[in-house]
Amino acid sequence: MSEATIAVELLLLAIIMAMASKHFRLPYTTALVVCGLGVGITHFIPLKVERDLILLVFLPPLLFEGALNMDLELLKEQWFPVALLALVGTTISALVIGFLLWIIAPGVTAQPVSLLAALFLGTILSATDPVSVLAMFKQYGVEKRLAIILEGESVFNDGIAVVLYLVMYDVVQAGGALPGGFDVLGRAASVAGGGIAIGLAVGWVTYRILAHIDDHLLEVMISVVLAWGSYVLAERLHMSGVLATACAGLIIGNYGRLFSMSPTTRVTLGAFWEVMTFIANSFVFILIGMQIDRASFARHWPLMLVVVVLVLASRVVVVFGLIPLTRAAGWSIPRSWTHVLNLGGLRGSIPIALALGLPATFPGREMFQTAVFGAVFFSLVAQGLMIKPLLTRLGLVGADARQREFERRMARAISLKAALRELLRMGDDGEVSPGLQEKLTQEMELEKELLTREIRELQDSHDFLARAQEVRARRRLLATQRSAIDDTFRKGLISEQVLEDSRREIDSLASELEVSARFTGGSNAA
Repeated sequence: MSEATIAVELLLLAIIMAMASKHFRLPYTTALVVCGLGVGITHFIPLKVERDLILLVFLPPLLFEGALNMDLELLKEQWFPVALLALVGTTISALVIGFLLWIIAPGVTAQPVSLLAALFLGTILSATDPVSVLAMFKQYGVEKRLAIILEGESVFNDGIAVVLYLVMYDVVQAGGALPGGFDVLGRAASVAGGGIAIGLAVGWVTYRILAHIDDHLLEVMISVVLAWGSYVLAERLHMSGVLATACAGLIIGNYGRLFSMSPTTRVTLGAFWEVMTFIANSFVFILIGMQIDRASFARHWPLMLVVVVLVLASRVVVVFGLIPLTRAAGWSIPRSWTHVLNLGGLRGSIPIALALGLPATFPGREMFQTAVFGAVFFSLVAQGLMIKPLLTRLGLVGADARQREFERRMARAISLKAALRELLRMGDDGEVSPGLQEKLTQEMELEKELLTREIRELQDSHDFLARAQEVRARRRLLATQRSAIDDTFRKGLISEQVLEDSRREIDSLASELEVSARFTGGSNAA
């Protein structure tokens, strides 16, 4: 089976699972992983996954898009908890998992586990990937400060984890002598700092170049080159490609998009990277599920269970140990957020990619890979399914409950209006008697008046509902205008230049609307 055929089949599976997850209201990433598990067990799609496939092909677009949409001002406000969790937390997590595994492993596996090997595994599993959690945050209107802490930690935590992994990898390849702590930290700091510097530099240069270009297709193509190019450049210079791509995305998202791009380019850029992320995530999470091997699980399940417990324990130590320090330093982190940050530290594509890259001569390679795959699978499925109930229990769902209540009344009011129109037609055609028509009309008009009053009261008491409705209406009207302009051009009534000018004007209004919605609470409008 050709690689092109496999890619098409995986995309088809992703589409089916996306529709199924919406229907059954399951986290999309969880559905994909379970789907991948089924594919892997049945060997329906034969595919060997390599480390570079995830790190080089799929990781850059995910990092770039995440950073592209990250609010830098909000990130600056929460810099201390983000830095503490990403820098100190990642190191603590690797050490906790590594040392405890070194102590416990002899009791659950016959194969000896050295301290270096245990720390290597701890480093691999210290990277978090809360993609499905952040998607739920957007869906349920969770506080943006909480989302930026979790997202910021994930972006920079991934970079630190990969840097530590590369340091440990070099140690293993050099003969396995455990280095001093300061040697590891010094090397990690230089690799991470170099990656950040490269990302900021190429991002800034690209931002300045974009200021002199007014072609939305060319500008989107430049962003593609930047996403992968910053990663490859940093890796070639033996620096952190993860941090380089993330920093480049931050520059373009917070400076390039606002000051160097036309409204048309902003709209096109956002849509393009949203699709790219959907495709990359679809492939990655299906591939994660496909790595589960029944024979390996049967051999190494005791170690896998131990690793799952250690990953959970390390997250508890990190979150409940470091968050009190942020409060002591003056940052307001509600206690309810602590529980979400703890459960939201899911493991995902990075640990899988790093485990696949273990040296062929690494002792216990298959055993450790199985343990990593099992921990990631548990994290994405079990923890992923627990996030929504936790948010609801802690009262962090935000505007969602009121939004749904408002939408239910709106849906009922719209359906009643449609029914009244149909009843009028039935009366005109003689399908119902005048007496029955009058009776049914009075009943529905009475209910419609009640709904109208309830809708108005909800809007008066919750400003964001009225704003969300306005944003939704304006989006639809702008889309209608754009469609009408396209139809007019197809009929030959206007020139191509007028078409482009009109599109640009409408896209400018759409861009202004999205910026306004972002800062006034209307961004959740569907």
